[in-house]
Amino acid sequence: MASINKNADMKIGNVSAPAASNSVSGAVLAETKTAEKGTAKKTAEIKTAAAKTTDKKAAAKKPVKKAAASSAASKKTTAKSSVKAAPEAEKKTPAKKAPKAKGITMNDVVTMARTKANAANTTKITKKIAATINLTGTVQGDFYILLDTPGIISVEPYKYDDADIALWGTTDDITAVLTNKIKLIDAISSGKIGLWGNAEKAVIFVDAIF
Repeated sequence: MASINKNADMKIGNVSAPAASNSVSGAVLAETKTAEKGTAKKTAEIKTAAAKTTDKKAAAKKPVKKAAASSAASKKTTAKSSVKAAPEAEKKTPAKKAPKAKGITMNDVVTMARTKANAANTTKITKKIAATINLTGTVQGDFYILLDTPGIISVEPYKYDDADIALWGTTDDITAVLTNKIKLIDAISSGKIGLWGNAEKAVIFVDAIF
């Protein structure tokens, strides 16, 4: 009987041992699952916190971009305004054109000669004296001065054929004599004006007009 009880104890031991093992394994599995759930929960919480942080960073960056875009738009508007203002300033203050210098003409020279001849003293003129004057330089051409009795004076923009006296010089030198800036005798003596013709009539002519 005693041996049977030992076998029974052994069976019971054999049976109870696996039961204890199963109980321990179940507890371990339960703890492992619980730990896994906790880990998963923590992982989810970490991911949620990371997502929130990312959203906050993105939200913080967006106003900066808008501000930068607003600043750039403001700069562009200012640049456009300054570009538009330039043509208006140019329109308001146009550059003044310098007046063109009027060149002297043959008619101007003849007018000077007429003014000079009309002031001549013709009381000593007893016979006709014709002088032809040739211009070089700015104005090129001929005009003549005719003194006739009794005190007739004629000045025309032509060459006088068979003139008693011939004078020639540059436009500047001839007009200087006609406007009393230089005496005819001084201009002839310095070689600025040339003289050819009847000496007696030349003296009377110069004395009467110049």
